[in-house]
Amino acid sequence: MAGRRVGNAVTRNRVKRRIRAAISQIPLRDGTSYIVIASTAVRTVEFEQLVDWLYTGTGIARNRNEEER
Repeated sequence: MAGRRVGNAVTRNRVKRRIRAAISQIPLRDGTSYIVIASTAVRTVEFEQLVDWLYTGTGIARNRNEEER
């Protein structure tokens, strides 16, 4: 079953850049593969919410103390 498209090519590329930028904020585990499937909400969600979603999806605890620096 095919899912809904995130948007046209320009929008899909923007979404990919946003996801890559958000993932760069997360200390991913070595030797672990991650699959990210974007919903249409990724186009408009606030960046910090996107980062929160990725933390939740990866199961990695977010250290809120480091954010305050």
